[in-house]
Amino acid sequence: MKSKILTVILSIVFVSTYGQTSIVTTTNITRTSPKVGHMLNYLTKPAWTNQSFIDSVKTLNLEIIRYPGGTESQYFDWQTGRSVPASLWTNSTLFSHSYIGTVPHISYPLSELLYFYQQTNIKPIFCLNLLTKNLSNQIQMLQTASTLGIPVECIELGNELYFTDLDFTNKYPNPIDYVLDIKNNWIPQLSALFPNAKIAVIGSYDGLTDLNGNAVPSRINSWNDTLFAQNINTNAITFHYYLPPNTTTLSNPNITQALAAPFKHWPVLKANTVDNVTNGMECWITEYNLNDGNQTTYAIASSWAHGLYTASLFSLMLEETKIKMLLNHQIAGSPSYASLASYTSFGDTLTNRLTAEGNAMRLIHQAVKGNNTATKLSFSNNPTITVNTTNYPSLMGWVFQNGTNKELFILNLSNSNYSLDVSSIFSSSYNYEQVSATNPLQKDITTQNLIISKGNSSSNFQSVPYSLLYANNENALGIDNVSLDNDFLVYPNPTQNIVIIKQNNIQTFSKYQIFDLQGKLIKSKQCEFSNGELIVDISNLAPNTYLLKLITSNRQFKTIKIVRE
Repeated sequence: MKSKILTVILSIVFVSTYGQTSIVTTTNITRTSPKVGHMLNYLTKPAWTNQSFIDSVKTLNLEIIRYPGGTESQYFDWQTGRSVPASLWTNSTLFSHSYIGTVPHISYPLSELLYFYQQTNIKPIFCLNLLTKNLSNQIQMLQTASTLGIPVECIELGNELYFTDLDFTNKYPNPIDYVLDIKNNWIPQLSALFPNAKIAVIGSYDGLTDLNGNAVPSRINSWNDTLFAQNINTNAITFHYYLPPNTTTLSNPNITQALAAPFKHWPVLKANTVDNVTNGMECWITEYNLNDGNQTTYAIASSWAHGLYTASLFSLMLEETKIKMLLNHQIAGSPSYASLASYTSFGDTLTNRLTAEGNAMRLIHQAVKGNNTATKLSFSNNPTITVNTTNYPSLMGWVFQNGTNKELFILNLSNSNYSLDVSSIFSSSYNYEQVSATNPLQKDITTQNLIISKGNSSSNFQSVPYSLLYANNENALGIDNVSLDNDFLVYPNPTQNIVIIKQNNIQTFSKYQIFDLQGKLIKSKQCEFSNGELIVDISNLAPNTYLLKLITSNRQFKTIKIVRE
């Protein structure tokens, strides 16, 4: 009798501590994995020679970087790496972008982009300057980049020229002026010179009203219709998504109201943009983030709720198979957008710590990068949260796969604990990392303010409220993991030639082995170090994903996923 009572008590304690069990399975919603990355605002970035900045960027697990940026790209002189001086702009009265031509910033020429690419193997998408430079100038930039060895694979024809800024309307008075210019001039010449590059045109967010209910100017509302009516022969169309958090009380924001916003606004954006794209065109989301007031006054931006917000939007966008690229805005900049606390009131250029939102992007990108397919997850116990007329799930997530390699992320958007049964996803033990916060609404925080737990498990995962889980089955080969510091670097990855492994105590590794995803040993070699770096040559391997196993003298191991392009 005492045994039964004790069992009941323990069961009550377990449920109250870990919540109810939710069995995680896959749905029939499957797609190819998109390319992931960030936009870079050259006005706010540190120098590429700032090693902490380079190292921090590597932790974001990017595949693509947008060069040279967004609005500022329309005033960029690639030959100097700086903004076109304001004195050389049009003779119009400048509105909100007048600072671009006067604000001091670090030069960002192609030589710096080359250095960045060599250091990280992150490829650029070139956002061309259609406003203050001409076609021949931008062709020269692309040809120079190609000659230097920078891949020219993705080209974007301008940035947000559908807005009513006076410089934009002077250049293109009506949407048809932009459309005919790119159709008759830019696309034919660029396609002829760079036949292997994909070219994207600008799409607007459209709709008669914006997400705040304000009337949309006719220029914006007619932009997409004008674009589609011309049957432009191009590869892709770009969209930018900034969703308001639905919480206007700065002193006392509501987290459920904030997290409901992506689920409220995404169907409207989707109907006005992606749903109207036909003829096999890809959709590139070259900017997306929270739109939370201005750069200094905001309700939830720079908090962990911000990270969960953008992670939710990312998850929703994944369901649209037309979307082939997802670039977060932005790497470094204001606290309301940045993934790195660099040039912010709570960061510096010496440590370049990841913000709360940056940590969410880090784990999501880690799950996506290097995998072929993405499948939406289903949860047996997944209560709906209702805010006014908007419903959203307590749990949501995706699993990504390449061969037998699997990686997933799961969002817990509720204030409840869940015991997640992931046995149908991982047949054996799995590695995990979970991020949460004591106060998910605390603003201006970085990695050191978050609760980050890591480990290996073969049982149910205990998901805490308002958290993001990343997990993988890289331990499927029976490899034990060594606990490594955050300064452990693997780059470039993906690569075509060599992978560099760098860590302060890497000299403890004596041998490395390379396996395919079926567990077959491909290569085994003694580790040879030079200045704390191990160089692994994989140029003779077939393009695929592999597991690199680093072995210590006392038979401990570290397993790293590497991708040969």
